[in-house]
Amino acid sequence: MHRIISTYIICLITIVLVGTGFYINTDSAQKVRELIEESVQYSTNDNQASKSKMKEAMKLWNDRAQFMLLFMPHGRVDQIDETLNIAQTYIESDNKEMFLAECKRADILLQNLNNLEYPTINNIM
Repeated sequence: MHRIISTYIICLITIVLVGTGFYINTDSAQKVRELIEESVQYSTNDNQASKSKMKEAMKLWNDRAQFMLLFMPHGRVDQIDETLNIAQTYIESDNKEMFLAECKRADILLQNLNNLEYPTINNIM
């Protein structure tokens, strides 16, 4: 009887951890994507607002990245982190073309991160 109860408790803990990881990863990626999109929109008219949005995206990413490392490969998180840092460097130096290119790259990486979280046949196999 104790083994059955222990098994249920372990299953419950696993489900909670997986659900929490799924929520944090998808929510973080979506919010950072939205902030990057706003930063790109502001970059044409208001460079200061664009810098502010990019800093906000970096702060959100850095706050949540530590928890995300529990549930996904470090390389994927590091690649997004590097891309965001490079984009921020470009917007600080007013290099808008390279900033837009890095934002597009970050958007693709974040979209892929989001897609990999959903349990599909391609992700399982």
